[in-house]
Amino acid sequence: MVKKTLKADSIVLKLVFIFAIVIVLIVANLFTGSKLSDREYEYNHAKSSIINGAGGNFVIEDVFLVIPYSYQEKRRNSKDQIYYETVWANEYIRPSSVKSSADLKTQERNIGIYSFPIYSGDVSYEATFDFSELKTKTRNTYSYANAMFCVEVSDRSLMEKPVFKIGDKVYPVEYTEIDYATAYSMSKSAKISKCITAKIPLGNSPVVFKSDYKIRGAEKFSLKLISQETRLDIKSDWPSPGFTDYSYIPTERELTKEGFTSSWYIPFDSGDARNEIGFDYIQPVNIYNKLHRAFNYAFLFIVVPFIALFLLEIFAGINLHPVNYLLSGAASVLFFLLLLALSEHINFGFSYFLGSIASGLLVSIYIALICKKINLGGIMALLFALLYGYLYVCLQSEDYALLFGSVFAFIVLAAIMFVTRNVNWASLKKSKETVLIEE
Repeated sequence: MVKKTLKADSIVLKLVFIFAIVIVLIVANLFTGSKLSDREYEYNHAKSSIINGAGGNFVIEDVFLVIPYSYQEKRRNSKDQIYYETVWANEYIRPSSVKSSADLKTQERNIGIYSFPIYSGDVSYEATFDFSELKTKTRNTYSYANAMFCVEVSDRSLMEKPVFKIGDKVYPVEYTEIDYATAYSMSKSAKISKCITAKIPLGNSPVVFKSDYKIRGAEKFSLKLISQETRLDIKSDWPSPGFTDYSYIPTERELTKEGFTSSWYIPFDSGDARNEIGFDYIQPVNIYNKLHRAFNYAFLFIVVPFIALFLLEIFAGINLHPVNYLLSGAASVLFFLLLLALSEHINFGFSYFLGSIASGLLVSIYIALICKKINLGGIMALLFALLYGYLYVCLQSEDYALLFGSVFAFIVLAAIMFVTRNVNWASLKKSKETVLIEE
């Protein structure tokens, strides 16, 4: 057994090789990252196809009455004689209050390996209209008998023709275009919208319109607030609704594993259709979000094992070739590819467990075999257990990921500084705590 002193130029040369290997592995990991982007694109494309096929997001955009009226317009002819001409226009009236309920059932639809929820169900909608303000417009003569009830909603979300009724009387409906060009009272100038309409003769007293819909949709369910007072009750078998992206959260809600119920009561609102209530179909585990966050830590998974191997060379009397570093780093990069491939088919947590066990054990056993020292393999196994455990905690704690990452990096640096405090980097000569042995 011959003891030798490792010269400074030798250690610098090895560090240069290690740095070059790190660069190569980072480039290789970028390839894995591009594969993640490709798979996420396919995921989003499949999701869009299912959402569009199901009719898209269901939302009742607007509900209003169109009441024709006439008035006498004073005019002059070519002889400067005054005469009166009858002019016709439309009055657009939104409801004074709305009451709605929905009972929704969820189904899973698949494209290839991707699965997304769509929903179907029944929606009831009651709109109360008050014409009292029209009585103050004495100049106008309203033709209540020719009134039209309109609902602005996408026809792609409807599975059957909706039912419009007042009391027990049902009115036939059609899908048509409504021109809002003169609807200044609704703040919708020069807009043309496709609506479901029904011609309904009215009196001049308040009336309650009821409409029932059989619908299908995906991703979200919502109502625009087009009256000052609105009530909405939803029952669904989806266990993970999202309420925070809307103008008002529910006044009451109950969530269980079997689904949820929620209720809204808005006593006062502008009623101009700018606000919205409803919920999103949240998928609790978005694997691609977690995978992107995992790839953000790929650099640590390459560098930290390399630091450990380099320190083992100094303190454990082993001599590793740059190829050993390259193969060990490749196993760490392969972990992310395994995680991507497995998580598209099985639970993310189980995928992470399998990938980390496979990659960590592979490197640990490899180091034990080439060094012929089982304890060094055990040290590497412990290191990988800590490293993969740290990453999993970061993935589960999105709000604290930066804090955990900063603390971890600080601990790694502090450990390196403490362990190497007695190393003479100029010559790595034999000291009390460091002996480099070449057999």
